[in-house]
Amino acid sequence: MPTVLSHPAPVLALGAGLGFTRIPARLLLLAAFFSIVPDFDVLSLRLGIPYADIFGHRGLTHSLFFAVLAGCLGAGLAPLLHCRRVLAALLLFTAVACHIALDAATSGGQGVAAFWPFSSERFFLPWRPIRVSPISLHAFFSTRGVAVLLSELRWVWLPALGLVLFLRLWLALASKICKPHAACPSRLLAAAVCVGLCLLLTGKMQAEDRETFQFVEGDILFQSSSYGQGRAIQLATKSRYTHCGIVFKRNERLYVYEAINKMAWTSIENWIRRGDNGHYVLMRLKDRDRFLTAEKLAAMYAAGEELSSKTYDLLFQWTDDKIYCSELVWKIYARGAGIELAPLKKFQDYNLEAETVQLLIKQRYGQNFSLEERAVSPDDLLHSPLLEKVYGN
Repeated sequence: MPTVLSHPAPVLALGAGLGFTRIPARLLLLAAFFSIVPDFDVLSLRLGIPYADIFGHRGLTHSLFFAVLAGCLGAGLAPLLHCRRVLAALLLFTAVACHIALDAATSGGQGVAAFWPFSSERFFLPWRPIRVSPISLHAFFSTRGVAVLLSELRWVWLPALGLVLFLRLWLALASKICKPHAACPSRLLAAAVCVGLCLLLTGKMQAEDRETFQFVEGDILFQSSSYGQGRAIQLATKSRYTHCGIVFKRNERLYVYEAINKMAWTSIENWIRRGDNGHYVLMRLKDRDRFLTAEKLAAMYAAGEELSSKTYDLLFQWTDDKIYCSELVWKIYARGAGIELAPLKKFQDYNLEAETVQLLIKQRYGQNFSLEERAVSPDDLLHSPLLEKVYGN
């Protein structure tokens, strides 16, 4: 996301360009405030809500639906703001919509759920020049923070200055050669909203088409997440990777088949964006075309379907009662293709001394934790000698 210093830039530029006679100061200040309101959702991270959840960061508060709600609030407050209802509604809608567009133009994090509640898909704009700002203050007050501010100066504040100059020129020309209503701020804001919606729709098309050509059936994707149990998995396995899934074709489209709350078919685009900063690694079976024949792939798909009714195994037990992510991938390869990607380990083979890991064990197992339980982790699969790295961003 851009910083809270830059999110107000578009509406402040509108105010400076159109002037306080057209946009009252009270309305402009409220719009500037609403330009940062969507990022109040970072508090969800403190509550343990996953980033990818619709109630997480860049979720419902980064939707056009939320922008409409802001606009409705503006219309209701118009008498107190000493302005027309349509102007207040448009400016507050624009403040939130500009926030969404700026976040969708950043270089990292996850995309915005712009079209919720009709779609929970996260996406970016096709052009993403703005460096994403770190969430933590410690990371912000560093050389990375300086780089972010310089990026925002170039891609947010300079264009905002250009908007001010354009509006001033437009108003000057409109007062001389155009009809009086040509300088109406509501009309200008409505035009800006239309342009923004077109950009977001373009971003949606980009999200649907991008990167799927890289993948083939049987590929294994790995990603990291430091939220929830992710940090404990990282410490226990001494690896950044906490989750994995396998690629299959379903209804003529490639998906990631994965164990999350339950077995799920997730679009590759959504799966990638759910990980920390969109980072992932793509691994593929060596000499894949020789080993994964059409018959073997069909058998692997069937093996996965047999487990489709299972829910996620929070206890990481080696049974079919419930399934966790790396167990699902391992069993699909073993049962469908007769390939054991990695030797099974026992819990005692992992690093269980970290405080975070011990706390998780106590919460989930109580006194029933067995060091002899067999297991396989995402990192075990990642370092399988049978796999080769195809891509990693």
